[in-house]
Amino acid sequence: MVKKIILAINSKRVAHRNVRTALAPSGHTVIAATSAQEGLAIARRIRPSLIFLSYHLPGGSAVNFLHKLSELPLIRNVPVVLTSEEDGVVPEDVTRSRNVVDQITFPIEPDALLTLTKHLFEKYKDQGLEEEKPGEEITQQTVTRPVALGEEALPEEYAKRHDSKIVMPKGKASPKERMKRAFAAAMAAQFGKIKGLPSSRHAARWMYELAERVLEAEYVPARDTGEESRDSALRGDLGAIPVAEILQLLALQRQTGSFNIVHKSADISIYFDKGIISICQARNLSEEFLLGRYLVQGGWISREDLELLLASRKGTKKMLGQQLIRLGYLTNDQLEDALAKQSAEVVYEALRWSDGFFFFRAGEKPPKETAELKLSLRVDTLLMEGFRRVDEWRLIQKEIRKFDQVFEKDEGRIKDLTSEKLTMEERRILKLINGKNSVRSIVKKSNKSSFEASKILYRLLSMHLIRPVEE
Repeated sequence: MVKKIILAINSKRVAHRNVRTALAPSGHTVIAATSAQEGLAIARRIRPSLIFLSYHLPGGSAVNFLHKLSELPLIRNVPVVLTSEEDGVVPEDVTRSRNVVDQITFPIEPDALLTLTKHLFEKYKDQGLEEEKPGEEITQQTVTRPVALGEEALPEEYAKRHDSKIVMPKGKASPKERMKRAFAAAMAAQFGKIKGLPSSRHAARWMYELAERVLEAEYVPARDTGEESRDSALRGDLGAIPVAEILQLLALQRQTGSFNIVHKSADISIYFDKGIISICQARNLSEEFLLGRYLVQGGWISREDLELLLASRKGTKKMLGQQLIRLGYLTNDQLEDALAKQSAEVVYEALRWSDGFFFFRAGEKPPKETAELKLSLRVDTLLMEGFRRVDEWRLIQKEIRKFDQVFEKDEGRIKDLTSEKLTMEERRILKLINGKNSVRSIVKKSNKSSFEASKILYRLLSMHLIRPVEE
């Protein structure tokens, strides 16, 4: 049987595993998406042979997906199998949608799913659907990379307004060409102002050529070259096996060693001792994961004292926590409490990573300076909280789309609100909202994690006490 590309769109990872378990052994490539928007973007890139679409996506977005799919010439004929959960009801008008060819209920036996898929491939073989070509690498990582700036071309009128049309070749443009044109059009005018150039057209060619260099340096998810994972007992791709499943495996088998995860420029090391996490270490994560934040949050040191101490530590390799104990700021128990919170949040962050690679080195011990610390964090407890956060992040990110976003207060609604209706933490965040502070700035000034601060902002938005500042 010829290998096919199959797209599974479902907010639940267990459904993705169900499809992969059934179809991957036959050589098919199964690509997963967790939302209709992500699924549509991937479908436009890879032109799948078949789509499994969950009807129960949030906000009725499955119906919207079917509507948009029918409007795209290159993929309008891709057959769609609607999936529902047990006892889930799909309206009859949806099952009669143009692309829908069948409906199934998850979970489904792998043999039954494979048989259905074979039947559909045979039935729709004359529709010219895409097959995976020899030598063409289509993986979860290659299709879920961020969309390049300008992949959807900006209107030609935009380029004309900024007087940069002189660099725009005529004729039908490829996606890369459209990206270069859009980049030049969007950047030329502002760049010209900053540099004091007499006209944006002087910057347009520069921006156009810069876009070519940007394309050459396009981001590729972290891949395992074999150097870092050498001599590891277990290694693999995060797109194929989620972090949570590996953590569960290591805990269940009572493994001892270091579990290392690499994502973009960041990496995390989680040290196990007989299936229990003893400590986590990370590099190149954002400032919110630094130990100092947890110490200030715990009230053991003031921000001012911490900054003075950090300034005096330049050039030293001594551990911050141990130095604070010697200076009398902390006890051993307080340091372990802060490290436990830090390690837990590092794990929660890793659970959100869907691309990169991992490797496990059996028997590897933590660095000498942390060898005496045994935080005894249970994987099952961390996963319960981590999964809750991942689900809440999905809701939050619908309203707070980027960390550069700025909010302002609705003074009228705040005036009518009694202070008892807000918690102390909500009042603290509300004070930081002034129409100028970005979400990133609020996170830093509040001394909270991005999750905690964003969750409070989401609640304030839901209460209509704040609103986005129009750009």
